[in-house]
Amino acid sequence: MRFRKDESGQMIVMLAVSMTALMAFMALAVDVGILFHVRREVQIAADAAAMAGALDYHYNQSQSLARTAAQTAASQNGVSSGSVNVTFPTSGSYGSPYTTVFVQAIVTVPNPTMFMRLFGMTSVNLVSSAVAGQGASQGCVWSLGVSGTDISGSGALTATGCEIYDNSSSGSALDLSGGGSISAKQVGVTGGSIGSVNPRAIRGMIPVKDPLAGLAAPGIPGSSGSGCTKQKTYTRGFHTLASGCYDGILISGGSLTLTGGNYVINGDITITGGASVTFDSGNYIINGNLAHSSGGTVTLNSGSYTISGALSNSGGGPLSLSSGQYVAEGGLDLTGPGAVTGAGVSFYTGGSSTLSGSMNLTAPIGGAENGILIFQAGGTLTILETGNMTLQGIVYAPSAPLTVGGAGSSSVYADFVVGSLNITGTPQLQNYALINKGTPLTKIVMVQ
Repeated sequence: MRFRKDESGQMIVMLAVSMTALMAFMALAVDVGILFHVRREVQIAADAAAMAGALDYHYNQSQSLARTAAQTAASQNGVSSGSVNVTFPTSGSYGSPYTTVFVQAIVTVPNPTMFMRLFGMTSVNLVSSAVAGQGASQGCVWSLGVSGTDISGSGALTATGCEIYDNSSSGSALDLSGGGSISAKQVGVTGGSIGSVNPRAIRGMIPVKDPLAGLAAPGIPGSSGSGCTKQKTYTRGFHTLASGCYDGILISGGSLTLTGGNYVINGDITITGGASVTFDSGNYIINGNLAHSSGGTVTLNSGSYTISGALSNSGGGPLSLSSGQYVAEGGLDLTGPGAVTGAGVSFYTGGSSTLSGSMNLTAPIGGAENGILIFQAGGTLTILETGNMTLQGIVYAPSAPLTVGGAGSSSVYADFVVGSLNITGTPQLQNYALINKGTPLTKIVMVQ
């Protein structure tokens, strides 16, 4: 009866069972490793789809176009468009103040198994999700020149809440060797940096693109007029002027009200000697300068203002601007002691401009000119801060050299996209995104 106690052959059975389990675990490890690798690729496709969709939606505000852009980005990362589900959750889901709509891309890809099919599992669905939308840009200065010294000066610029970008590849791209300094959240420069930058400038930056390259210049109406009345001259008293065509207006005393309608002025409008002028709502084409050097008040009510020359306020009297766009092809000269005020205003100019003194100018929030305070197509630009200066908006002058200086003002919430930057005095800058959550200088960010 010894055969009942015979244990020979048990090791073979145990080895067979152990090998089967070991092979199963090895198969599982191989398949899981492959699945992790594929899932990473699926996540990359989801991220690319969400970012592409959010960027397209930012510019076109079309869900169908954004969906197409997201699916195209996914296909470029190896995922068929049919595997991508694109939805548009609202900002309430993520609590963002910068956008009302996000783009979510959910990518579902069935992946065949190799060894696990021996255990009846022939395929595993891999699902990855990504959500993207608008977030605040940290930039407040884009210096777009690609050669030579882009940022220089002997002044001390404080921009601790935002970033500065210098595109020049020169070894002296950022040159503060004349005693200047910059204190910012971050400073990036493509070329070299000389002088005091806190924190130290990051060199070798890839040049940034013009963030507003798609911004179009406004349509500018023009008319030379015909059969115009000769120049109107006023020296005292109270006067009104009806719409029509005139060869210029000179007022050196008293007051004048332009009663609205359509005006063509083939010459300058010159306001001196303490005179006050009110432009009622209307359409004004001024083929010359609009120059205020008076102690009196000048008020431009809502309407269309196209000035082929300069808009200037160099006297002691205030200049009040209603909301809207002002075209001054010859530039802006807002340098007098008289206060310049305008809420929701946007300027377009092709000439040199200087802003200093007392002013309170804020860009529109929303609409076609959203966030654009100054759009300057040429010339030079100078902004000298004072304690009684409030500027809020974007200054877009991609080919102009900007000089920013003065004694500094905590009320300058402005972002500058310029050709180059020269620093004088002790100016201070704060990010305009703190004022306008919908600024066009937002960037697309991943939120999930």
